[in-house]
Amino acid sequence: ALAKRIDVPIAICDKRRERPGESEVMNVIGDVEGKRCILIDDIVDSGGTVVNAADALLEKGATEVMCYVTHGVLSGGAVSRIQNSRLKHLVITDSILPTAAVQAARNIRVLSIAPLLGEAILRTSREESVSSLFYCGRPSLCAHFSLRGMMRTMRMRVWIPASAGMTVRRAHYITPAETEPPTRPPNS
Repeated sequence: ALAKRIDVPIAICDKRRERPGESEVMNVIGDVEGKRCILIDDIVDSGGTVVNAADALLEKGATEVMCYVTHGVLSGGAVSRIQNSRLKHLVITDSILPTAAVQAARNIRVLSIAPLLGEAILRTSREESVSSLFYCGRPSLCAHFSLRGMMRTMRMRVWIPASAGMTVRRAHYITPAETEPPTRPPNS
């Protein structure tokens, strides 16, 4: 549904889990050859799934693979696994406090969810829509407070989700000024 909403193609990395904490990507469904791929997932624990998915996408001809995850558990050897992988970068939120190893990793970035949580709390107290943070007609708000805003913080504009992976048809880099939060009038 999201790929259709932003008019970009989608690919899916099919995975099988033999045991908890281990996964093997079995198949890439969709055309990724010559494309920049972005994996989106809700949580990364051991890092095995995203590393295997990145390898599978690159083997199918993707030019590069990035990964965006909401909750970066990164337990055990996950940080080392990510650092030694072919992922261009892994971006996680600070919904789980990042360790020193995560903060020092060259290809792991941590984004704060504080503005999003603050805005959600404010809207809740005003009895306003929280879901409109993610789907709204006001691009300036959506750009700062949504997942798309998280992508723009990384200076990427176009992306597509899939259950374990996706491809990007085109990318447009933006300036830092375009990622600034919108100004709000004082409460009256």
